[in-house]
Amino acid sequence: MQAARETGTTRLIHVSAMGAKHDSPSEFLRTKAAGEKAVLQEFPNATILRPSYMFGSEDNFLNTLATVARSLHVMPLLSGGTARMQPVYVSVSPPSHACRR
Repeated sequence: MQAARETGTTRLIHVSAMGAKHDSPSEFLRTKAAGEKAVLQEFPNATILRPSYMFGSEDNFLNTLATVARSLHVMPLLSGGTARMQPVYVSVSPPSHACRR
């Protein structure tokens, strides 16, 4: 963030993760929450994005699900159909275009 300040950055978009919490049982989600806190200390008006899954042409998650669906002709329901997902498509360019209004 120091480099962002030194270059005169006035607006910051931080990509975190859905479920980021300081008291999460997941170390991954705790570190995401700590990252959010650090960003907001330096950039109080920062935009924090919390996508569930990011996918693209070479991702390992949704492409694997698509392969299973094509092979079995069915789509498995993650967590018995109760999983909350809001996947975000990411191309080779940064995902900042997804934030445009």
